[in-house]
Amino acid sequence: PNGDAGVAGTPPPSAPPPPSAPPSPSGSPPAASRLARSDLEKDFTSVRYGYTVSYVPDWKIVPATKSWVPDTANSWGSGYNDELKGTDIRFSGASQVLPASQTADQWLAAYGAGSDPAAWPTVSIGGLTGRIDADGVPALGGSMKPGGRMFDAVVVTDGRTYNFNMDGAVDRTTFEALLSTIRLPTIPALDTAFASSIAGYSLRYPSAWVVTLNLPSPIKPRMRSRRSSRCRSMKITKTTTLPAVANGPSNGLM
Repeated sequence: PNGDAGVAGTPPPSAPPPPSAPPSPSGSPPAASRLARSDLEKDFTSVRYGYTVSYVPDWKIVPATKSWVPDTANSWGSGYNDELKGTDIRFSGASQVLPASQTADQWLAAYGAGSDPAAWPTVSIGGLTGRIDADGVPALGGSMKPGGRMFDAVVVTDGRTYNFNMDGAVDRTTFEALLSTIRLPTIPALDTAFASSIAGYSLRYPSAWVVTLNLPSPIKPRMRSRRSSRCRSMKITKTTTLPAVANGPSNGLM
């Protein structure tokens, strides 16, 4: 994220505009909120992006409300980021699919908007080597603390890109402390194809998975005997037998 000030010009294809560093504001930045690893006592797991990060227990959690997609800026407050907030400090995290048209290096170069990712400082993220593309630059508008600083890091793995950011009263030590707690999701390779002969759909799945077909039970025909058939069609009527009437003058009939 890079705040709500945006970046001049058109973002490169399939990459969000990276953080930029405006001229330093007058005066000194606010005192950094130095946090140690031991201060991060609770874990947050992103339902949308799958990563886990540790944080300070009294921070407020604001999960992402929509998925970050290529060609969009995941600015603060955009809804694309999970945001973990203290009073003057914020951690943001988001992830998107690596476009099929780009390699990891190409995506990083596009994210850097002309700067060389090879020159960015490295940092461990989830046991992988990530890159810090904004290292304590003055934060843009929308920061948790006016005149605050911003740190931004990215890493690409398993066909996804991850972006983690901190702004406000923050220093490099605090940023790295949170990054050291991140656990990225393990996404298996979808290297085997399956096509349903019954429903007609197809998909790819990890080769270690076992496919179990859920076939419908055969329909048994309903058998009816001739007797039962007759019984169903039989119509029963009520009959009345009238008594015999004798003819003769005694009965009063003519």
